[in-house]
Amino acid sequence: MINRAWGAIERFRKAMSLRGIIAPADIVADGRIHRCDAEGKNGKRDSSYLLHLDGTPAGGFENWRDGKGWEDWRADPERAMSPSEETAHRQAIEAAQQARDGELAMRQTEARGCAAAIWQSATPAPDDHAYLAAKGIRGYGLRVHEERLVIPLLDTSGELHSLQFISGDGEKRFLTGGRVRDCCFAIGQPDVSICICEGYATGASIHAATGQAVAVAFNATNLLSVAKSLRAMFPDLKLTLCADNDAWTDGNPGVNHATEAAQTVGALLVVPTFKDGSSKPTDFNDLHQLEGSEAVRAQIANAAQVVPAASTTQDLDLAGELKKLAAMSPLEYEHVRVATAERLGVRTTVLDAEVKKLRAPDATQPSAGKPLEFEDVEPYPDPVDGVQLLEKIVSEIRRFVALPIRADIALALWAVHTYAFDYGECSPILALISPAPRCGKTTTLNLLARLVNRPLPAANISMPSLFRTVEVCRPTLLIDEADTFMRDNLELRGVINSGHARDSAYVIRTVGDDHEPRQFSTWAPKAIASISKLPGTITDRSIVISLRRKLPSDRVTRLTRQHQFHDLRAQVARWVIDHANEITGANPVIPEELNDRAADSWRPLLVLADLMGGPWPELAKQAAKTLSGERNEEALGVLLLSDIRAIFGDKKTDRMPSKTLAESLAAIEGRPWAEYRHGKPITPNQLARTLNEFGISPAPTRSGDDIFKGYVLDKFSDVFERYLQIAPPGGNQPVTRLQVNAGADCNPLQTVTRDLGVTLREELQANTGAGCNRVTVQKGGKERFHDIAPPADDEVVI
Repeated sequence: MINRAWGAIERFRKAMSLRGIIAPADIVADGRIHRCDAEGKNGKRDSSYLLHLDGTPAGGFENWRDGKGWEDWRADPERAMSPSEETAHRQAIEAAQQARDGELAMRQTEARGCAAAIWQSATPAPDDHAYLAAKGIRGYGLRVHEERLVIPLLDTSGELHSLQFISGDGEKRFLTGGRVRDCCFAIGQPDVSICICEGYATGASIHAATGQAVAVAFNATNLLSVAKSLRAMFPDLKLTLCADNDAWTDGNPGVNHATEAAQTVGALLVVPTFKDGSSKPTDFNDLHQLEGSEAVRAQIANAAQVVPAASTTQDLDLAGELKKLAAMSPLEYEHVRVATAERLGVRTTVLDAEVKKLRAPDATQPSAGKPLEFEDVEPYPDPVDGVQLLEKIVSEIRRFVALPIRADIALALWAVHTYAFDYGECSPILALISPAPRCGKTTTLNLLARLVNRPLPAANISMPSLFRTVEVCRPTLLIDEADTFMRDNLELRGVINSGHARDSAYVIRTVGDDHEPRQFSTWAPKAIASISKLPGTITDRSIVISLRRKLPSDRVTRLTRQHQFHDLRAQVARWVIDHANEITGANPVIPEELNDRAADSWRPLLVLADLMGGPWPELAKQAAKTLSGERNEEALGVLLLSDIRAIFGDKKTDRMPSKTLAESLAAIEGRPWAEYRHGKPITPNQLARTLNEFGISPAPTRSGDDIFKGYVLDKFSDVFERYLQIAPPGGNQPVTRLQVNAGADCNPLQTVTRDLGVTLREELQANTGAGCNRVTVQKGGKERFHDIAPPADDEVVI
């Protein structure tokens, strides 16, 4: 067994080496994902692997720098896995990947908050910055922090995810944990064309020479994903991939990745050429400095369509080859798949996917799904009283689901809205979120499916499926498990966001061989359920209901298929028809606690409540203020300041150790500090991170003969005056969140200028988890940034 395991590990090590991965001396075969280095980048931890030795030794690995994705591996390709082994192997990999994805998402969330704080505190970059001067370029919208240039990384919705730092000597680092994939930095405004390149200096030289808009992708492996995102947003614009000519690097990754991206999105490709290569130039900034801007302009003007290189497999009948493979038994195919993939020059995962498409489907499974069917509700024959109607709907909702206060009213009004949305100008997304599973999200969606107009439940949906379904069927979309597929799907998020306002509820796509542009509607009610928060741009357009697990004392009836509400739906349909003219153009009174976007979302629901009459207009306004009012959202930072002021007053002191202040906070009844994180009291470190958002940090302090690290009351004077000066009687503070241009839409290629900061599409939250203390994130006393790879396993130490 020992010899067998050792042999499997050594074969696994060799397979990793073929992917350019440096396997650690002691490979850990515990069925979990571990980080390691890629060749040529020791210490960057830019690869990962998983291996287990149970049954048939198997696992997989990934080199993030080659862009080829995850590769499965097993020790005995001559023996097919049994079904149970295959299932166990797949489950182990999926569980490990889910754990890694969860950790990565958490780190990226923290990085977004840290990036926003750094960007806001940075100052406009002078054109005489050492790096800009050395490269002969301008700083288009760049900023400076601690003498480093700061470049924001934004996705196509305009959301800030990370930052790149460039020192005067040209050293480049990315913010720890920040997302790079799909993100870019824009120079200029797109008109008829966009150039896509790797680095900022290259992009600045291209923009200065040509005047064209430029998207900086930051590295070669990110060119493809950025190109795809831009092609989706600008289907008719000319895209040009401006490659780095890495002729001095094995495999010329700059040209290879740019060529792949150009072929994939139908873009032009240009590779810089140089009269003198003695200095080993590679990019268009090198060309700019060696031969001038005119040379850059001339070469980019000659960009051409990509001509595929001659293939060693050009004489192969690929279609026939795939058909033969598809006709094999699983065991026969397993024997030849690796060798065939190598012969065809493709990854085994790609070959598997193509063969799977051609295999005969399981006779027990439908091959093409089934047509969508909707029940058109027949309106109730008699007029319906609105007061009683809404009372019935609220009663049924309370019967089956345990909800936060006033959420039942929001659900009931939103259900009625699905019959009336065509008479209004805005259709709010209904967001059902929870911190964990089993909080009632799916039950709530199932209940809504029995109440709303033309319900279409879906646990997953692609971007094309969404807008084509809306165009043809005009359904009410009830999307479950959004946390599993939506967060990194920028195109899907964009389509969902577009359906919030009637006037902008369209996407443009080309169809047919002649690529005729067509308009597709995205105007439809949508309810989305997710574990954890939805992306900021969706949340901003939503009525958010935060669900929690019900207590034993919460008495609800189990929802079954027998619970249908045909009469109730018919009554809603009749009521809406009878009041259609009144709904159109109605202008309800909006609570002043709602910001502009929240007011837009609640307006159609408040219209319905006003027309129904009775107690519902006032109850609806209370629901709006409770669920979406800024003054009722907890801002822990402001609440923390209020309690700190009270503690200093109670103890009659002007200075206090960090530990004492944290313990005093945790002792306050009815406040969140006793169960601040994972049910545990707030710690001095967590206290410091939150107060740092207000510019307050602990410092060595003397009290008599004692010297300790803590806080001095005088340091709080400014923030007390700013945030607590209008405290109402009783000491409760007005609680508002800091909004960062949340209402404005941002062109993803909008230039970040000195006059206009990055448009952040998510609220700045007090970074109470493990956020940013200062720009220089440190570990062990040394600055720690990551280059391009995802974050390391170890924790960030501030």
